[in-house]
Amino acid sequence: MKPIEYPSKGSKEFADLVNDYIGLFATDLADKVTKRGRKRLGLESKWENWKRKYRCVRALNNSVADLLTMDFEDLALFYEAFLRVCSKKRITSKSLHDLHEIFKYTNKYDSKISAFFKKHADGLKIYTCHYCDMAYINVYTETGKGVAKRQFDIDHFLPKGKCPPVALSLFNFVPSCPVCNERIKREDLPYVNLNELKFLSPSSFAFDLHKRIKVKLGHSKSPRKDFIYFVAKYPYDRYVDFFHLQERYDYHKIEALRLEKLKKNYSRSQIAQIAKCLHRAEKEVKEDIFNQRYMQNSHRCFAKFTIDILNR
Repeated sequence: MKPIEYPSKGSKEFADLVNDYIGLFATDLADKVTKRGRKRLGLESKWENWKRKYRCVRALNNSVADLLTMDFEDLALFYEAFLRVCSKKRITSKSLHDLHEIFKYTNKYDSKISAFFKKHADGLKIYTCHYCDMAYINVYTETGKGVAKRQFDIDHFLPKGKCPPVALSLFNFVPSCPVCNERIKREDLPYVNLNELKFLSPSSFAFDLHKRIKVKLGHSKSPRKDFIYFVAKYPYDRYVDFFHLQERYDYHKIEALRLEKLKKNYSRSQIAQIAKCLHRAEKEVKEDIFNQRYMQNSHRCFAKFTIDILNR
């Protein structure tokens, strides 16, 4: 529900981040010659050999280095092309297994990638789940050991099980809570056209879901029932449904009612009177009461929920 805050493309900070990530694989991309004079194939050669074997060099003309730092929009196009090749060439599970070994995430690169995200957590604003904004996913340091630990999963937005070459792609990773990653999303995707996924992945520079949906509090008259609901049009409504946001947020309607009561108790005129008595600016008094800037700037859970309810 909120984007990963990558540095601006073209900036020095962005280049440094990308180079730091590529550095995780620097010794594995090219071929090597062992001390005994034997040639050991690197990731690039293994990938090229696989493509030649299945005659799909043209259809999948990206190198491993390309895939590692490809923008999400281009990555989604690659994902679509790969699925077409698998269907056309009738790629077997054995052949996919060979690819999994080339682009091996689990028990090979996962620890390096985890360390990368822990290192850059503050810069990327990894504080609350990027899918739901309901759970904290910050990094903490273990007392006495000085070891950084993470409270987040690293989800592959485009499933690596269906497309192994995206298993190591930087802009396919979404730091998220275990509920969103392990229990809801797993290897699935929101049911939209592939070219619309760029609007729904927090790792995409085109992601704008947080601007396109609104959280509201509703009331039904008979019998009276308060409930949370989301206002969203296609394809954003598919995201809301996919992550069960309406059902999950509805549990917290008591907080929405508290905010509604707070708004009722402190009208604009009352805030103006309080500010006058305290010789303070109205904005300061309003912030002390509602904490909108605090919720947003301090990266608190339910920030959008809080701001939308207060501003409705």
